[in-house]
Amino acid sequence: AGIDDPRLRSRAAADTRRALKRARAMLSLLRPVLNGDDHRFCKGRLIDAGRALADLRDERVLQQTLRRAWRLAGLPPSSSSTLRRLDREFGKADAAPDDERRVICATIASRSINAARHCLGSTPLLSNRTSRLGARLRKIYRRGSRRLSSLGPSSPAPEWHEWRKQVKRYEYILQGPGPGLSEPLDIAVRTAHALAGRLGEDHDLAMLLEKLGVASAGKRLPERLLETIDGRREELHRRALESGAALYADPPAEIERRLRSALRSTRGRSGPGP
Repeated sequence: AGIDDPRLRSRAAADTRRALKRARAMLSLLRPVLNGDDHRFCKGRLIDAGRALADLRDERVLQQTLRRAWRLAGLPPSSSSTLRRLDREFGKADAAPDDERRVICATIASRSINAARHCLGSTPLLSNRTSRLGARLRKIYRRGSRRLSSLGPSSPAPEWHEWRKQVKRYEYILQGPGPGLSEPLDIAVRTAHALAGRLGEDHDLAMLLEKLGVASAGKRLPERLLETIDGRREELHRRALESGAALYADPPAEIERRLRSALRSTRGRSGPGP
C-alpha cells in the first residue's frame, strides 16, 4: 500500500520491503512450475524494487546500533567525545535521501513491482502437480539445515547473514497458508522469526565493527565497547544455533505434510469458488 506515493515514508518503505521479501520467497517456492525466463524476470524486478526502497530508509541503522552497543557496554554517553564523533560520522553515512532521490527510488520500485505483477499475471503454470512444489520446499528446508550444520564460532559474518536470508525465506513460506496455522506450524513460524531477529542483530553489529574500523582511522576506541560487541555476537550465535536446531528438528517430509494440511484447511474455510 502506498507504493505509488513518490514520497514514501520510511515505515511504508520498510513494510513494502518485507512484502517484497515475502513475494520473493513464494516465487522461489513456485520456481519448478514457472517458465525459467519468466521466473528470472520476476525475481530480477522484485530485487530491483527492494534495492530502490532500501535507499528510502530513514532509520539511521549505524547510529542506532552504535548507541545500543555503547549503552550495553555501560559507557558514559554524555561526556564522550568519541561517541559524539562517531555519531556524527555515522549520521552522515545514514543520512536520509532528499526529496528528489525519494521520487526516483519510489518510481523505480513502483515500475519494477508493476512489471513483476504483470509478468506473473500473464504466465501460465507449467504444472498443477503439487508434488513439484513439495520437492522445492524440501530443497529450501535442506539448504537452511545444511547452512546450520556448517556454522560455528569461527564462521565469518557473511555466512551468518546468508543463513538469515534462508531462514526468512523459510519463515515466509511457512506463513503461506495464512492465519489459523496449526500449533506446530505456528511454533515454527515464531521460532524462525525470533531466529531471524537474532541473526539480523548480529549482522548490524558486524557492520558496526567494520565501520568502526574505518571511522577510527588510527584513533583508539574504548576496549570495553569492542569487547561488548564481540560478547554480544557470541551470545547471539549461541542462541541462534539453539533456535536453528529446534527449527530444523522435524524432517522436511513432516513439514510438507503440515503445510499441505494447512492449505486444505484454508481452502475449506474460504468455501467453494464462484
